[in-house]
Amino acid sequence: MIRPRTTGHKDLPPNLYYDKKNKSFIYRHPQTGKRTYFPESKYKKSQVISAAKQLNSVLMQTQDIVDAILGHGITLKFFIETRYIKEIMPASNLAPATSRDYLNKLNVIINALGNKIIDEITVKDISDFLDKQAPVNSNRYRSLLIVIFKHAVAKGLVRENEAEKTLPRQVKKQRKRLSKELYDAIYKLADDWFKNTMDIALLTLLRREDITPLLKTDIKTEIIDNKAYRFLYVIHNKTKKHGESAYIKILIGEKLAQVIDRCFLTPIITPYLIARTPDRIVSAKNKSHWSQITPDYLTKEFSRLRDLTGLCDKLDALEKPTFHEIRSLGIKLYEDQGLDAQAIAGHTTRAMTEKYKEGHEIQWTETASL
Repeated sequence: MIRPRTTGHKDLPPNLYYDKKNKSFIYRHPQTGKRTYFPESKYKKSQVISAAKQLNSVLMQTQDIVDAILGHGITLKFFIETRYIKEIMPASNLAPATSRDYLNKLNVIINALGNKIIDEITVKDISDFLDKQAPVNSNRYRSLLIVIFKHAVAKGLVRENEAEKTLPRQVKKQRKRLSKELYDAIYKLADDWFKNTMDIALLTLLRREDITPLLKTDIKTEIIDNKAYRFLYVIHNKTKKHGESAYIKILIGEKLAQVIDRCFLTPIITPYLIARTPDRIVSAKNKSHWSQITPDYLTKEFSRLRDLTGLCDKLDALEKPTFHEIRSLGIKLYEDQGLDAQAIAGHTTRAMTEKYKEGHEIQWTETASL
């Protein structure tokens, strides 16, 4: 047992003691309890005090972190930054765009609730935060918080998932579906490269993030029963973590073959199936070749042409169809021809395919009269 401090050594820093009998200073490791002796005949008091202070600054700070991980006063900010972002997110295999969106949302959550002790956060705290968000965003933040607290429960840091006790906001879908009439009107105004992009989106049902990385080498010819067939190999990045449904080998039909042939005839020397010559050639982190098109550029070009048609002038900004709605229109056109669009769309469930079909036409309820 370490002796209590003597009157002449009450100025010693924490974890440093003086053993009068052995005439030694003793430093006790704050985590392991191991004792290290510093004989007074060999070390000056000032030297030992200086060393003890330096050791405390490192070892006691480390202990604070250990205590936080064990749940003693851990804040939501600490849990998100040290466990959710560094451990849970990487294991989830999120698409890059989804990962960036999550990080943005996590920063908002940290700014609002981060300094609160995680096991002291109440339903009201979370509810007040969600009420300050727009309805659509509120539900997205709620879903993310539910996942965060689910992992916190699993680690024994909180007893219950307080986020799960909140109620989702009722959101009425605002964006209108893309009609074939509007699609054709936009198509007439588009440059050749964008016409090719629209056709590929309509025929393959690919998202913009899956169209822009397509390479010419993703098209492969295979001989089956002495006959040549061409296939387009695609990975749906958003759903690849769910398994085989994201890995699609599309048999290239007559219509898609015409579009692909047009892409190969472009005068631009590029490895990409969809490419354009930009107004100004600059290097960018999100582009591996100057001719590559970014997903955001597809959205902007679609919106620009859509507004030029004048067909959406009476709609609010949130009601106007976006490039992503080409996917929904394509699903409807496939199913109108009696074809199952679930596989080519890369959906893991039929319910998701049905959701994309909703809203293209009025659903009449059949009844009868006297």
